[in-house]
Amino acid sequence: EVQSLDDGTAILMLDSSYPPIQPIITEEESDEFAVEVALLSRNVKIRGDVEVTDSSIIGAHVKILSNSTQVMSGIEFLNMGSSIDGHSRYPVLIKNGNFSGGNSMISKNSLRDSYVRGIVLEETSGLSVNENIVFQVKDHSFFVGSKSSNNTLESNLVSKSRSGSGFYIDHGNNNFIGNVASSSVHNGWQILHQNGDHPMGIFKNNVAHSCNHHGMLNYHYRQNYQLIFDNVRTYKNRIHGFYLYNGYNYTLKGGLFAENGQGIKIDRAYNVHMVDVDIRGISDLTSYITSPPGFTRLCPGTNIFGIQLPTNENPYSINWWNQRQILENIHFSLFDKNQNCEVSSPIGFHKGGITINQWNFLTSLSNVKYEDKPFINACETSSNHKIQDLVITDADGNSNPKGKKSPFASIVSNSARMTTFATEPCTHYQETCTAYCPNLCLRTFNFAIEQHGTENVVLKISKDGTRKSTTYLGSTRVKPDHESYSNDYNIRYYSASLPEGSYDAKFLDTEGNTIWPGFVQESWEGHPQCNGYVSISDV
Repeated sequence: EVQSLDDGTAILMLDSSYPPIQPIITEEESDEFAVEVALLSRNVKIRGDVEVTDSSIIGAHVKILSNSTQVMSGIEFLNMGSSIDGHSRYPVLIKNGNFSGGNSMISKNSLRDSYVRGIVLEETSGLSVNENIVFQVKDHSFFVGSKSSNNTLESNLVSKSRSGSGFYIDHGNNNFIGNVASSSVHNGWQILHQNGDHPMGIFKNNVAHSCNHHGMLNYHYRQNYQLIFDNVRTYKNRIHGFYLYNGYNYTLKGGLFAENGQGIKIDRAYNVHMVDVDIRGISDLTSYITSPPGFTRLCPGTNIFGIQLPTNENPYSINWWNQRQILENIHFSLFDKNQNCEVSSPIGFHKGGITINQWNFLTSLSNVKYEDKPFINACETSSNHKIQDLVITDADGNSNPKGKKSPFASIVSNSARMTTFATEPCTHYQETCTAYCPNLCLRTFNFAIEQHGTENVVLKISKDGTRKSTTYLGSTRVKPDHESYSNDYNIRYYSASLPEGSYDAKFLDTEGNTIWPGFVQESWEGHPQCNGYVSISDV
């Protein structure tokens, strides 16, 4: 029941005889996570008479094939879309439209219960799509094809896409402003970037929440232009709030990532810059409304991380040793409510793809803290993935869990080989498998030698003028579905991270004798954001 008020607002009264299947959060309870309310009915209606056979669903469809000015506004579409022997016709299709005048728009329409997608743009440019509501459709609710560009989608709402994604974007050179994807069976947003020399358009103030898979999935962006996600919000998504996969040059500027299975995951993505981002775990309100016996807790049998970083990256990518990730002004909160999770931590790690059991993901922090506690958990990657040479640079020395500031520091795996050459005592945190080393600046380099016959060879590095030394084991590339794989082109890697100084490096056999490999390939990562690291001529 809707009760109109004299000030032009209204009160929505729920029928108490039909309690909601899921808890409803109001603005009074949380202005950040309040449920959306939308009017689906319109005075002008286009409704399909549906004929269903074993191989087909035949409903109505609207198609615009014109370059002249087009305005479609205030229409309610119901039972739209056709699938005839595998050939689809979409509820609202705009194709081959070049609306360069800027006056063409699809606005304030309602589209619900369609059978094949919602609003589709194919080979179209210059169109404004705004303030539309798409509810409970099959397949993608909004679809922007690979040859559609310079369109603007603004203030649209998608709810309950029954399959597919709320927004499926096959070409990034469009503008997306203030859109909301809610309760999709698959992803809220699925953005596939095409190769070629074109920038991404504006992506600002968009939201994804309560989706069954990922809130926002972005993959294959490989442009020289920086892709900026400005003030996006993803929350209460089952798997990931924000997933970057297989690309480079991403910026997350501002925004909120809260109460997702995993907040932000970076997977084979390079040159990622996060700045002024708010990342949260589980709130008291969500803990209460998802408590048994009526509901399942958020974390049965998995871990919650605010950010999941990869331990290393695909060595076949271009300039992979010079890629870097920057986390700046990141605010973490609410990661102490573990919801039956084994681990609940602001930052954790994952490992996938063809990779090696060594850290090679150049990462720095600046003004990142979490309630004066260690916030980087490396235990899982140390025990399960055998990554024990983690290095993250604390560029401004502001992330010390003890609160003591230094000009810079390094957060490393809690192992002797990572702290041997530290100039000051490190603080060791057994519960997170990390150590915090003030005034320690490390740069990572890599030696690669032949694989065959070198299984027991170690690399020994000694610091000149001291008695300090440590040894490093080699590692070959590993696939997720194989313990290891061997071929004539595979090689064995030895990775070390050192501060400034003069060092001697030797390969030793099991008897401690110096050996000479058939070849050595030498690689150095980019310069860390601190002073006092080792240089090529020092080893």
